[in-house]
Amino acid sequence: MWVVFEVQGPIPEAIVSTWKQIFSEWFPSHRYEHAEIASLEEYMGAYPNPSCKIWVPIK
Repeated sequence: MWVVFEVQGPIPEAIVSTWKQIFSEWFPSHRYEHAEIASLEEYMGAYPNPSCKIWVPIK
């Protein structure tokens, strides 16, 4: 199973901020655990304004 987070804001700062929120806010407030396999970052669109999603495996 995966949870997908949409990154909001300028890249790369927004990616770093989203990762911090995932582990400091999302995981502590949900019953899921990280599945301990690789997470994915999906980039769409062209530089300088790509959009990004972070896929995190959960169990």
